[in-house]
Amino acid sequence: MKKVIIIDGGAGRVIAAIPALIKYINQNKDDDIKILVYGWSFLLYGIKQLANKVFQADGIGAFTNYFKECDEVIKPEPYIRPSYFKQQKSLVEVFDECLNNTEDHSNLCNPFLIIDQYEKENAQMTLQEMAQRSGKSKVVIIQPFGRSSQQGMNKIYDNSNRSIPQNLYLRIVKELSKEFAVLFMGEESQFVQQDKYTAKFGADLRAWLALISECSYFIGCDSFGQHAARSFNKNGSVFIGSTFTKNITYPDFFHIVERKNVNKIYSPIRLADQDTTLADKHNQHCFDYTEQELEAIINEIKQNIRRSEVEYISDQHGSQCISGSC
Repeated sequence: MKKVIIIDGGAGRVIAAIPALIKYINQNKDDDIKILVYGWSFLLYGIKQLANKVFQADGIGAFTNYFKECDEVIKPEPYIRPSYFKQQKSLVEVFDECLNNTEDHSNLCNPFLIIDQYEKENAQMTLQEMAQRSGKSKVVIIQPFGRSSQQGMNKIYDNSNRSIPQNLYLRIVKELSKEFAVLFMGEESQFVQQDKYTAKFGADLRAWLALISECSYFIGCDSFGQHAARSFNKNGSVFIGSTFTKNITYPDFFHIVERKNVNKIYSPIRLADQDTTLADKHNQHCFDYTEQELEAIINEIKQNIRRSEVEYISDQHGSQCISGSC
C-alpha cells in the first residue's frame, strides 16, 4: 500500500514523533510510506530509517507525486487523545499510540537526531570562542521562551505560561554567568534589553542542534530545545509552567524544575479554544517561586553544570574542547 503520514505542529512535536515513525516503518516494511513534515523536514536529515521518505508540502508537485496515488493518509494528533490530556502518557508515547495502535511502548527508541561532522566542528569552534572570550570552561545554552511568547510593554511575556518569565530568566542567567559562559537561544525578537549576561547571535535550527549537542549543559522550557537536548543525550534542566511533566518532557532524564502542589488546569489546545484561554488565566502563578526556592533551584543547576564532562579551555593557543563528546 502507498501511505502518507502527516506530522504537523512545532519542531518539538516533530522530534517527539520520530520514535513512533521509525517503529511504524519497521512494522510495515511492505508499504510505500512517505512522511509530510510541515516546515521542519530538515530536522530529520541523516536519519537513515527515514531516508527518501520525508517531503514538504510547499514543493511543486507534492500532491501529484505523493497524495494523488496513495491508498491511505494518516495524521496522528496526540492532543485529542484521552491518554494525553489525562496525563497518562508522554507526547512520544501518544504518537506511538496514534500511529501504531498500541498500548505497549516498551520497544520505542528515544528521540534522536543526526548532525554531520561539519556541523559538529562548527559548533565546537563557536563554543570554544565563547569559552576563550569569557575565560570560563563550561558553556551553557538556555532557551527561556517558547513559540507562544510575545514582545510587549518592553518585556517578553507568555500568556500560555509555558515560557520562563522574564524576571526569573534574568535572575537565573545573572547567577549562572558568574561561573559559566551562557548562550541565549532564541530569536532576535526575544532578546531582553536588560540581559547583559548572555551571548547572543542568530543561527538556524540546524546550527542550534549542533550547538546543543556540543554544549556543556542545556536549560529550557516547554519548547523545541529540550526535545533536541534529549535527542543528543545532553543533560539539562527543564522549567515546567502550565503544562504537565508527564506529557511534554523526559523526567527520567532531565532535572525538572516545577512548583510543587500547584493546582494547574490542563489547557485543551486543539480541542476547546475558550477553555484554553480560561486555563491560561488560571495557571498564571506557576512560576511564583519563593526566594528560598529560587536559591535552591539555581544552586542545584550549578551543581549539575559542574558535573558536566563537556568543557572548553583557553590558553595562548586558543581554546580547545578537552573532554566529553568533543
